[in-house]
Amino acid sequence: MAEERRPFLCQSVIKKSSRLQLIFLAAWKPVSRLGKYRAMAERFCCARSMARLTCSAAWRPASLTGGRRCWLAALAGSQVTVLHRGPRPLALFDPDLVDQLVERTRELGIDLHLETEATGIEKSSAQLIVQAMASGEKRTFQTDMVVHSAGRVPEISDLNLDAAGIEWEKRRVRVNDFLQSVSIPAVYAAGDAAASGGLPLASVASYEGLVVAANLLKGNHQKPNYLGIPSVVFTVPPLAAVGLNERGEREQNLKFRVNMEMTSTWYSSRRVAETYSGYKVLVEESTDNILGAHILGSEAGEVINLFALAIRSGMRATDLKHTLFAYPTSGSNMARML
Repeated sequence: MAEERRPFLCQSVIKKSSRLQLIFLAAWKPVSRLGKYRAMAERFCCARSMARLTCSAAWRPASLTGGRRCWLAALAGSQVTVLHRGPRPLALFDPDLVDQLVERTRELGIDLHLETEATGIEKSSAQLIVQAMASGEKRTFQTDMVVHSAGRVPEISDLNLDAAGIEWEKRRVRVNDFLQSVSIPAVYAAGDAAASGGLPLASVASYEGLVVAANLLKGNHQKPNYLGIPSVVFTVPPLAAVGLNERGEREQNLKFRVNMEMTSTWYSSRRVAETYSGYKVLVEESTDNILGAHILGSEAGEVINLFALAIRSGMRATDLKHTLFAYPTSGSNMARML
């Protein structure tokens, strides 16, 4: 059955029915003028082996289809170029570990261009030509395939929310603590379409959907708790984070200690020949609570879940440090990180 999208015409339908409830879930559409080339690139990927691959990227967390494809292609022997419009990739992640990841990326042979914004694509008889701007100068990159991984935005702009009286901001519906519209009580929003303050992650969208469902069925009684939400970018190696970073803690005038080390000499890194790995853990001095954890390494996505559990449950760093984990697992490294 084909889905038909219809915009709101007025508020009357919503106001006349006390039973009508509307939910906005994650409705994504590609960002940038390169979006129309995405389907072509997907077909191209299936049709032939890659010789040269150009990624126009913003390195979004938990991006499996865009960012990671670049690293996998490089490991498979393709010549990969990544164009990133900002001065530093992954601005929400720890800068020291990001620097390590950038070094590792270039060591893999990936040609990474920072402060370079893709502006268009032309198709020649045999190749694609990516047009870009770097430091005010025009650049061109010839490639066999283009992967668009610059992120997406909620697709609600065509719903005519103003006609229904639904307040929204920056392409998201304004909601209260119960994920209910602040202007039309019959409307709820969850996931990327809600201006809820949650991270733009699939796990958060699913969680907010459960909160909305509970409030729809039993009245407003549940509020989302965003404490200790982990985020992972599946690069090579993966980079993960949970909680606050150093900048965020200083902005809140928190007193904390920083445990940081590069761990390429640890057994967990040497057994997989990973030459770039490390961690940074932030612990509040007065309470011994873990404020944030940042990990670069082959099992970062799993270890960060343990730190998320500790942060969300209020476990002290000392208690976690004295927990005995099965050895030799990556989780057993946590004692050394604290």
